[in-house]
Amino acid sequence: MKTLLLTLSLFLSASAFAAWPTCDIATLEDAQSCMKKVAKSMPEFEEANQGFASVRKFDLVKVLKANGLKDSYIKKAADAKFVGFVLVHEDEHKIVYFSMKAGKAVKPSEIYELNIVDLQYDVKSPIKAEEVFLNVPGMKKLDSFEDVQNYLANNEE
Repeated sequence: MKTLLLTLSLFLSASAFAAWPTCDIATLEDAQSCMKKVAKSMPEFEEANQGFASVRKFDLVKVLKANGLKDSYIKKAADAKFVGFVLVHEDEHKIVYFSMKAGKAVKPSEIYELNIVDLQYDVKSPIKAEEVFLNVPGMKKLDSFEDVQNYLANNEE
């Protein structure tokens, strides 16, 4: 009985993070608002999480391919109307990528979580920091953008 309760509690706590808010998404602005909601729903660490949306799904496809991910991840990004990410500010920043379809009561679908430090080890083909951040305007001003550039530069041969 104790094992069952422990298993159930672990399952419920793990699935709690998959319970993203639902959003009505018709435009990029709606998708941006949705990603901000998702960012607020995630645990915060050193500073507030930031959510961003983009129509540049081909940038996300390139990042997923560069990390050697399966076609199912790539298809999820390619089939989306909008893509987005949450920048989680931890000791080692991480980026959590999402796909979003247009419609009413849409739940963003998590695609991939990328620890920025792992870029220098995991990237299998050339990508740019702009692509990692889906070419969202203003990202070059963030420290994490510079971190990504540094980690990618360390991976170049």
